[in-house]
Amino acid sequence: PKSVVARWLRKPFHMDGWRIDVANMTGRTRDEDMYLEVAQVIRKTMVRENPDTLMLGEYTGDAAYEVQGDGWQGAMTYSNFTKPVWRWFFNKNAKGDPGFIAGDGNLQADGVDLVTSYNQFIAGFPWHVRLHNMNPLDTHDIPRFKSFAIPGAQPVAAAMQFTFPGIPVIWSGDEFGLDGINGEQSRTPMPWNNERKHDQAMLPVYQQLTRIRKANSALNEGSMRFIYASAEAIVYAREDSKQTVLVCVTRGTDDAILIPKDAVPNLSQATNIHGGGEIVAEGTMLKLPGSALTANIWSLRSTRG
Repeated sequence: PKSVVARWLRKPFHMDGWRIDVANMTGRTRDEDMYLEVAQVIRKTMVRENPDTLMLGEYTGDAAYEVQGDGWQGAMTYSNFTKPVWRWFFNKNAKGDPGFIAGDGNLQADGVDLVTSYNQFIAGFPWHVRLHNMNPLDTHDIPRFKSFAIPGAQPVAAAMQFTFPGIPVIWSGDEFGLDGINGEQSRTPMPWNNERKHDQAMLPVYQQLTRIRKANSALNEGSMRFIYASAEAIVYAREDSKQTVLVCVTRGTDDAILIPKDAVPNLSQATNIHGGGEIVAEGTMLKLPGSALTANIWSLRSTRG
């Protein structure tokens, strides 16, 4: 009860939870390993103080084998979301060193690679943990996504953050389109009073995506399935008992994004809520817009039950 963990959950602070730094090293030193015990003690303390709090752990690598929901409720990890997205949108002409986010140095990947990598790294998480995983484009430890992505990619990647299962994480300044070619440059102060040049068009994008996330239940707890993937585009659906949300994201131009009509019944009646693209019927198929660097989101109310 007198611990640091408990104190900050009480009045007057009322923190919503804890994100434990380098959680994979917590409780471990040399041949001593009390990792699980420490995680469970922290969790029990939090539940006792306020059951409606969240406990997340940071992992720089694959976290699925150790984050199963009995300690950490979710992970801030780079393997399943951040790295695949970086590699899809990576700018070959970018200057600087992306650091450990580069992995083996082979940063370029296509949309099929993205889907494959994401599915492989996310598969080990229980669903309730997956919904609590943090999905950052960048953090205080790595360069800004914008600095290493192809021009115009950040709003598109942000749409993926807000529509993938998990918690969209906006690192301080992403919503202003700030640059940073390394972790230190990513920690520069927020331009509250226009002290430095920033992209004023970026904030409205994040505001709209936030409203969409809050207004559509399927984006919070709905299932996810990929429907289409090519080198330049991916299409996926988030679904719950109330609605289906369909998302089409492109890196380059793909004029052949065709999905079967029965992939999402009554999809032709869906309403576009982001991007402005139209779905066009072509026989037994539906054609989705494939212009480069776009993110389109449609919402369709469920006819079930």
